[in-house]
Amino acid sequence: MNNKEFYDVILAMAEKFLPPEYADCTIAPHYFSKIDGSYQGAYLKRSGDYSQGCLSNLDGWYEEYLKGESLEEIARGIVSEVTTKVPELELPHSTDLKEIHDKLFVRMSSFEKNRKLTETYPYRLIGDIMITCHFIVSRENDAFSSVMINHDLRRKMGMSDDELFEAAIDNAESLFPGMFGPVVMDGEFSGMCVVSNTGMLYGASAILYPQIRKEIAAMYPKGCYAVPSSTVEFMLVDPERISSPQTLCDFHKNYSLSRMVEGQFLSGRMYWFDSENMKLIPVEEKDTLLREKVA
Repeated sequence: MNNKEFYDVILAMAEKFLPPEYADCTIAPHYFSKIDGSYQGAYLKRSGDYSQGCLSNLDGWYEEYLKGESLEEIARGIVSEVTTKVPELELPHSTDLKEIHDKLFVRMSSFEKNRKLTETYPYRLIGDIMITCHFIVSRENDAFSSVMINHDLRRKMGMSDDELFEAAIDNAESLFPGMFGPVVMDGEFSGMCVVSNTGMLYGASAILYPQIRKEIAAMYPKGCYAVPSSTVEFMLVDPERISSPQTLCDFHKNYSLSRMVEGQFLSGRMYWFDSENMKLIPVEEKDTLLREKVA
């Protein structure tokens, strides 16, 4: 049975296991787009609208089917997921900006892989890297759940786009502390540094942190190349330690991208950290910047 046949069969079977209180519901398929990838899923549908149930990842269940899980067990698992109540997202009152601020953070992701999200969610672009804002719903130790902030949610928070991104970048540094350190080879500084966060979770966004930018500028006062290794980290390289930018491009293509874990792709392009202005730019803008300085 291929995956499309599986979706039809399993959803029809799952509906037969719905409890009596869901007699007027169906389990409907839907293709969900997320910041870290997309998947074929399902949700509980009642009277033409979403219920308060959780989403079910049908792609994940298909993998279980291929491993030998029975259709009945999978169907019951889907029913359990879509009928599980999720807590309503509680937002602080829009005037309580301090409470809102303390739950915001940013993520970096691939613009090409998330292009469909741009109509609904506020975003910023650096080259082909997409920056979005998120709100922590609950957190316990290292585990947390969050939502990506769309335009409606931003308005409920009483923030403009600029205020939202400024607050999210500022607070992300507190929620997920940045990590910036040299790469040592044979006991000597290699000219390379790694930027991430202490949790190694969407750590590439740490390059946006004000304190991290200051540390990068201090380490590389003339600027440096920035390799978007993955959504987890940036690798910074002293331009005086390489023969040409193409060397880095080849490394990124043949090593970084080939070893990347699925879902962690950030960008296939190269970037430059402008230490004078303490900001990340696409590497092709570097020469334009230098020409402007000379002029």
